[in-house]
Amino acid sequence: MALLPMPRTAQAGITALTRAVPRALALAALLGAAPGAQAAPAGSQLTCHAASDGSAAASGLDWSSATTLQAALGSGACSSIRLKQGIYRPTAGTDRSASFAINAPVHLLGGYTGNSTAPEERTTDPRLTVLSGDIDGNDSNRTGGITPAATDIQGGNSFNVVVIGGRGNSSSGGPYTRDNTRLDTLTITAGQSGGTSYHGAGLYCNGAGAGSACSPTLLNVVFSGNKAESNAGQGGALFNLSDNAGTASPLIRQASFSGNSAAMGGAIYSEGWGNGANAMEIRQSLFSGNSASADAGALYHLVHNTANALRIEDVTFTGNRAGRHGGALYYRTVGTSFTGSSLVRFTTFADNQAGTSQANGRGHALYNDAAWPTGYANPVALVSSILWNATGTTGPEIYNKDGNNPLVSLDYSILRTVSNAGLPLGAIDIDDRGTNLFDQDPLLASLHDNGGATPSLLPAAGSPAVDAVPSYYCNGLIDQRGQVRPQGAGCDMGAVELQGAAALIVQVSTPGGSVTAGDLPVPLDGGIVQCTQPSGGGTPAQCSANYPSGAQTLVTLTATPAPAYRFAGWGNDCSGNAASCTVTMDRARNVLAMFVPDTTYTGSGPGGAVTLALDSPSGGCVLDGAPAFTAATGSLPAGHRYPWGQASFQAMYCMPGEKLGVTLTLPEAIPAHARLFKYLDQQWVPWPIDSLQGRTLRFSVTDNNGSSTAAATGDSNPAPGAISDPVLLAVPLAGPAGPTATPVPGLGLPALALLGLLTAAGAALSRRERSSRKIGAGTSPRTPRSSP
Repeated sequence: MALLPMPRTAQAGITALTRAVPRALALAALLGAAPGAQAAPAGSQLTCHAASDGSAAASGLDWSSATTLQAALGSGACSSIRLKQGIYRPTAGTDRSASFAINAPVHLLGGYTGNSTAPEERTTDPRLTVLSGDIDGNDSNRTGGITPAATDIQGGNSFNVVVIGGRGNSSSGGPYTRDNTRLDTLTITAGQSGGTSYHGAGLYCNGAGAGSACSPTLLNVVFSGNKAESNAGQGGALFNLSDNAGTASPLIRQASFSGNSAAMGGAIYSEGWGNGANAMEIRQSLFSGNSASADAGALYHLVHNTANALRIEDVTFTGNRAGRHGGALYYRTVGTSFTGSSLVRFTTFADNQAGTSQANGRGHALYNDAAWPTGYANPVALVSSILWNATGTTGPEIYNKDGNNPLVSLDYSILRTVSNAGLPLGAIDIDDRGTNLFDQDPLLASLHDNGGATPSLLPAAGSPAVDAVPSYYCNGLIDQRGQVRPQGAGCDMGAVELQGAAALIVQVSTPGGSVTAGDLPVPLDGGIVQCTQPSGGGTPAQCSANYPSGAQTLVTLTATPAPAYRFAGWGNDCSGNAASCTVTMDRARNVLAMFVPDTTYTGSGPGGAVTLALDSPSGGCVLDGAPAFTAATGSLPAGHRYPWGQASFQAMYCMPGEKLGVTLTLPEAIPAHARLFKYLDQQWVPWPIDSLQGRTLRFSVTDNNGSSTAAATGDSNPAPGAISDPVLLAVPLAGPAGPTATPVPGLGLPALALLGLLTAAGAALSRRERSSRKIGAGTSPRTPRSSP
């Protein structure tokens, strides 16, 4: 299980608080218990524990006393709240105005397993900790409590799933900064703004008012299937407000926004009206399948007479739709007093669409509605990015509302300017820095998990985007997946840096098993799926795949033995004999897998599971294929029943003339008067049992190397080193017999008796000589397995 580092406010916080105040007082502060109860000391660092099935009356000091999320938030005493994996809803009732209200700075940390013996154990999957507005529990197509798209919302959901700083005209309880407020490793889903709250169905972030701030860190958070309803609804996933000289500058990293919708800003609506500061920063994230009935399928950014500093880096926008303008991004400034400019760098815009509900929709990637002071150009700089639309839509990728002023600058980027029908798509009213590539297909693959926190669009090896940016533009930077740039002679345009290919070759040296690589990471080409050596041996089987080269590319190989075989171990770039091996694809790798026949096999027979095990004094006898446990056949001895049928097996690689012990373990106790038969010379004949105890029976057979008889040895195969014959375990219909049957003369076997018991018993042991006397190595060919 992948574990995250322990949160910054660790278990020590509990000790700090409980030392500062008596335990009873600490609990009262946490739960907000009795009226007039004293609060926790200001600035206390209490780490609280909450679970979806927690108790509001519990202390929340550890996992064994987990409280509810609402109780932890309402206490005001928790600087950090650890969330056990599960689904959390703001209310168990029908009050749509209920939300998870953050009214004081706090770290909200999801992904914990709730393991009392390992309290810090935590996974990195945000989809395992879900904050859901589906309070009536009836949304469609949910998986793990997550509503995939706004269209799946049914009934009446919460207006806002999470609210920071309240919904009033000015923020309360803050300021909320990137350091003191953090949402980490969780999913926010199924919010449905409407009624008294039109905006921010997933998260309402209120930084309005002078001196106020709503600038949290959102790390590894999924926003899925949130909807800001009505014609005025803004920010389906996130409404970011800094009106009236407030501040709203969240840091968003490794986040995913998918299937959200609104009238404006299908995923995010970020507003800084009345001199509000809005310097939102989005990195290593994904916006996919979001929609707006009016403008900004993914992101609407608005500032008024203030610092202009939106920053987007290593982000993918794909499949977003707007009814009017700005399929992905709508950028708007109002007023005459501005400083700074916004930067969009190493970002991929692919297959976004404007104008889905009206003709002449503009700006599939970006609609620039910037009123800018005279002489102040380039409010938005697009650098090292890809703007490509393969859907056949008309209209420009970039559109400037006011014509030549202001301009969006474009540097070291790919832009599509002409559709298949020859219609203009862009390159109008942009500041072309002379380093761009126009109408050169970046050869993007489909959206896929290519490593990292979010899916991405990987360029093909022959893409013109590869190595197109000088390395001095990007040395030491990372891409959407966390891969260091550059990987080649230069850096790649767009959100993803294509790694060089490293070949992984897997050889299976012997028959008897297969090797398969894990589904992730996805190879660039080729594949290693059930790579196996054909029966009969020969040239080692070889399978190969090319993976992105790099220390972060880890490929797990799993060896699976065939029945009656075992995995012997790895060779070359893997070692040991564990079933799985992980190789680091920082260079070409070659892995050898070896399988050998086993001496033990468990299978299913007429009476249940049966285990057959060989005991070879030479250590060489092994099973030749899987034994067969079947119903008893042939002319069966009269006066018996056959609850476990017969067993047939073959042994090989035995020493010529070797005496082999065979043990059968049945699903139930074997009667003491049971008898064992072997099929010799076309008939069932009694055979001695060496020992019988409980569910286990043991007998012996001797290799017939051609100098003896089947009746004397129990082996009908005259090939030296190979043993075969079925065995039958029978229970007499009469009561228990007398003493154990006499051993077969000349065999010197301990006690004759039972073996028929076993589940299927027909032992067809085919042993080949260990050395030059093996079949196929100059010895007599194996006699075909006899059957009744």
